[in-house]
Amino acid sequence: MFDWTTEYGAEGFDVIVGNPPYIRVQNMVHYSPDEYAFYKSDYSGYQTAGAELLDKYYLFIERAWSLLKDGGVIGYIIPHKFMNITSGKALRGYLTERNAVRKVLHFGTHQVFQNRSTYTCILILSKNEKQTFDISFVKNWNQFLFEHRAPFQTYDIRQLGENPWTFIPYDIQERFQTLDSVCSPLETMAHIFVGVQTSADKIYIIYPEKEDDMYVYFRDKSGADRKIEKGILKESIYDTALRKYERIMANSYIIFPYVNAEGSPKLIKIDTMRETFPNAYEYLSAFREELDRRNMPNRTEDTWYAYGRGQSLRRFIGKEHLIWPVLSLGSNYVYDNGQIIFTGGGNGPFYGIEMKEQTWESIFYVQAILNHWLMETVVKKSASTFRGDYYSHGKQFIAKLPIMRIDFNEPQQVKLHDEIVKKVHQIEQLAANTNHAENSSVRNTLQRAKDAATRELDGMIDELYGVSGMRSGDEDESD
Repeated sequence: MFDWTTEYGAEGFDVIVGNPPYIRVQNMVHYSPDEYAFYKSDYSGYQTAGAELLDKYYLFIERAWSLLKDGGVIGYIIPHKFMNITSGKALRGYLTERNAVRKVLHFGTHQVFQNRSTYTCILILSKNEKQTFDISFVKNWNQFLFEHRAPFQTYDIRQLGENPWTFIPYDIQERFQTLDSVCSPLETMAHIFVGVQTSADKIYIIYPEKEDDMYVYFRDKSGADRKIEKGILKESIYDTALRKYERIMANSYIIFPYVNAEGSPKLIKIDTMRETFPNAYEYLSAFREELDRRNMPNRTEDTWYAYGRGQSLRRFIGKEHLIWPVLSLGSNYVYDNGQIIFTGGGNGPFYGIEMKEQTWESIFYVQAILNHWLMETVVKKSASTFRGDYYSHGKQFIAKLPIMRIDFNEPQQVKLHDEIVKKVHQIEQLAANTNHAENSSVRNTLQRAKDAATRELDGMIDELYGVSGMRSGDEDESD
């Protein structure tokens, strides 16, 4: 029988280096259920096994730590997503409880392993008393391979915890600290919401081939020609791009079998469906068998055509919103006057915000701040990154963004607030005019005017937050 103490002694290792396996819990459950059950049991002793979506490299880190002597060092190459994702909380907590992190070499979206879509980092841990750690983000992969070195920044170890790890430049961190008393997290000023969940998008979302005052004509998923009453349809976006300050262009309709009942969505009664929207009723009835297969515990003979879930429905009955894509190369928060519907859950493809009633600041003021390089720096340094350098703008990365509050009893603050809102309207109008310019010469002139107005707006937000001159040029402005 193999025994660690007999083979290696009781002191532990000076150095442990490796590339542990990356195996998601779903695969362990399927291929090795007994092994998975052991890790999850009280007998294993693995703290990180408590993570809901466990990855096996968590356990390798924890085991290596238990085999390390005081002053020893661990060097592993592992996926870096644990720093940001919700299920990485257990590992983040384990490492920060022990002040273990000493150095991180972050490879971003560069593919270290050939023919593998794995985004990795080299994580250096050690059992010694130190109050700082170093991190480097490799941007030029070829240069790194040639020189075998990268610039590191040093951070206080106390800024790491269970929450997603962020590595914001020091000068910006310090500025946020001074503004803490005059800022509020976005989530306290606005409701952040996901899309509606039909549980059958290919049935409820239609693409018009033509339309008139009464009907929209389309082909259903089986290829049959149909028409549906416009009164039960709302404009929607599905698989489309959004760009900051440009108007949202609907690319589809969605069947919306609800009415606004004193601020709450109410399902249209089945008799009304038959009498007022007979074409919609006939169309949905043709797919009744498929709709009935949805997981709807409260389904009845009178509600079978309702959406699969009621999430976010109340957000789509007329109030204005900001909408943005979850995966993006930059900030693309776009205004909607309450006419557009999108579908989806926590992974997108879109998110929205609706201002809370007690918030006095304009939604356009918030839009300007969210589209500013400062907020995007925070998001980019916090979020998970994916192929093509797209990074997440999901709720967990947006909710805590610090929004500067306006004291509406102070005329100068009110003036700046109103000037920001006015400038946003100007940019949005210039963007609309640019997209409908009659020729390239007019388009170029309008684009220059839009760019100039955007720089002016950025300057206003710089002034608002006191960050003029702090921009490093590293922030991504891509759409």
